[in-house]
Amino acid sequence: MDLRRWNYWEHVFAIHARMVRLASLVTQAESEVVRFSSFGSCYCGVSWGKDSTVLADLVHRVAPVVPLVWVRVDDYNPDCLLVRDEFLGRYPSCRYDEIRVPLAATQGRGSKYIGDASAPRHGSRYISGVRAQESGSRRRRMMHFGASTAGTCAPLGWWSGDDVFAYLIVRDLPIHPAYACLMDGLLDPRRIRVSALGGDRGQRTGDGVGRKQWEDRYYRDELRRA
Repeated sequence: MDLRRWNYWEHVFAIHARMVRLASLVTQAESEVVRFSSFGSCYCGVSWGKDSTVLADLVHRVAPVVPLVWVRVDDYNPDCLLVRDEFLGRYPSCRYDEIRVPLAATQGRGSKYIGDASAPRHGSRYISGVRAQESGSRRRRMMHFGASTAGTCAPLGWWSGDDVFAYLIVRDLPIHPAYACLMDGLLDPRRIRVSALGGDRGQRTGDGVGRKQWEDRYYRDELRRA
């Protein structure tokens, strides 16, 4: 049932990919990355979910000098490694760095630990895959600052989930398998989050509906080994 439902979503995203909207968004995002990176050294934060895979491809194409950096916390979803390996295998010249961070170091710090871990190697300026559609705070950020500030760049800020999946399909990029884990069609792949499993971070990176049941069904073995 999951595979049949994912095939339906792939068809939806493939249709969306033919819209003029996507081509315009890609052009704008490319220009924003080029402009931001031209003002000084920076890095591109990735986690190998759908948004950061799109961002990694876009940055590597138009600003290959910018390194991709994954700040990898202990509770990461193990299927992120599949996406990482496929992407880096396709683009072996890509500049890539991985920084391991203990889960305890993230407690109560929001996403601040990412910048703290990356700054000693790559500085404080970074390109992010955040999108306004994901939360009210991110929408307010985009409305107040636009795509870029002096220190941050969000070239996908006004992209929708449909835009993101359409780009993945058009570019034939690896797609995290969790997005096809749809609980027999009950879930929307655009709402699934893949950055963490279990515990507080796993719950906060879900869509808030049945996250524990979803993890128990698709990642039970991984949670037992954690």
